[in-house]
Amino acid sequence: MARPFNKRTIRPKVREILKARGYDVQENTVSPQWIKSFLKRHPELKGRRGKGLDPKRAQAFNPTTVSHHFALLKSVMDEQDIPWDNVYNMDEKGIQLGGGRKGAQVKYFFDIDDKMMYRLQSDDLELVTIIDCVCADGTSEILPCFVFSGVKKAEEWFNVDDKILIASSTNGWTDDEIGFEWFKRVFVPQAKAKNTSGKPILLIYDGHGSHTLESWAKHGFENDVVLYCLPPHTTHRLQPLDVGCFGPLQKGWFQRCDDIMNDTGSGMEIKDVVKEYMAVRVKSFTESNVSTAWRKSGIKPLDPDIFTEADFAPSLASSTTMHVPASFPQKLPRAPDASSD
Repeated sequence: MARPFNKRTIRPKVREILKARGYDVQENTVSPQWIKSFLKRHPELKGRRGKGLDPKRAQAFNPTTVSHHFALLKSVMDEQDIPWDNVYNMDEKGIQLGGGRKGAQVKYFFDIDDKMMYRLQSDDLELVTIIDCVCADGTSEILPCFVFSGVKKAEEWFNVDDKILIASSTNGWTDDEIGFEWFKRVFVPQAKAKNTSGKPILLIYDGHGSHTLESWAKHGFENDVVLYCLPPHTTHRLQPLDVGCFGPLQKGWFQRCDDIMNDTGSGMEIKDVVKEYMAVRVKSFTESNVSTAWRKSGIKPLDPDIFTEADFAPSLASSTTMHVPASFPQKLPRAPDASSD
């Protein structure tokens, strides 16, 4: 896998190159000042922290797998004559009552004499899992399912919309039964009600065990719903919800939890989760965000060429090409001949 350099690791690499070229290389040959000058000469190089990537995802997202995915998806849509407003993506999303350990990335103003500079933040990490869904036409009309932990229920959960499915499990995670209940009682009837063309409906999903049961396939077949499973470990680039919907949603949820804490002095109450989530969802699942997510995943419009060599670089076992700025010289100067002095 190609690995990026940082200020610490680039210095020995440069010394290695210079030494191979015949230069007299000392430990201080490549100084911190040299690195600053190099970055100044190449403003196109930007220092970024970078995102961690699971090795399984890095290897799975490769040209062969992605090419096959797009060919298969196109084949399914063409053969079934599925219109874009009948194409959906579903997935699970976990939220915490306290917003999460990271919290909202917001800066606050404090008095210069305030040495403590503390702000209240909820430490409630109780998990609620949401099964959510978006359509390729930019809408998010299919309602979610909320999975709470334990057996107690709050009356407020059922007052937001009686078509929202409320479920519970011992740990707040979804399971085979809950996933199928959402598919049968929420997705199928609501997608069919929205289907004005009468043509088949396509539901794109990941390979989670609760989505691949025979019950899904049987019920889908009976209701003219085609199930399409994304390649394993590729959802970070190929699944619209992961690519451009859950990010704004998580940010909005962080912010709402912070606002409640600042306004009330206490964290989000479990009884308010459905109401507050649906309010954040409206602001996050905008037509612009949803449509952009489908485009960036290469699905609408179908664009097998949307991903570049750089996108696939992590899938390579090793890199034989040095990725440098266009202005970087193709040939390095040879070391001066000591005998010419």
